[in-house]
Amino acid sequence: MSQTMNSNYDALEKAITQFINDDALKGKAYTSAKQFFSTVLIPLSTSMKTLSDLTKQACDNFVSRYTSEVEHIFKRIRA
Repeated sequence: MSQTMNSNYDALEKAITQFINDDALKGKAYTSAKQFFSTVLIPLSTSMKTLSDLTKQACDNFVSRYTSEVEHIFKRIRA
C-alpha cells in the first residue's frame, strides 16, 4: 500500500510541476497559484510521502515486536 501511495504522490508532484511550468497560463491568478503550488503543495506532498514511509516502518516494527514478545511469553508458559 505504501508503494502505491508513493506512486500517487509522485504523480501528483509531476502534475503540479507541469502546471507550474506551463507558460500558456498567464496572469496574476495563475502566477499566484503557481507560487502556492510550488511553495506549499510540493513540500506537502513530499512530507506526506515521508509520513507514509515512516508509518509503514512503525507498523512493521510494531507487528514484529508484538510477535516476538508473544512468542517469548508462550515459550515461557510452555517451559
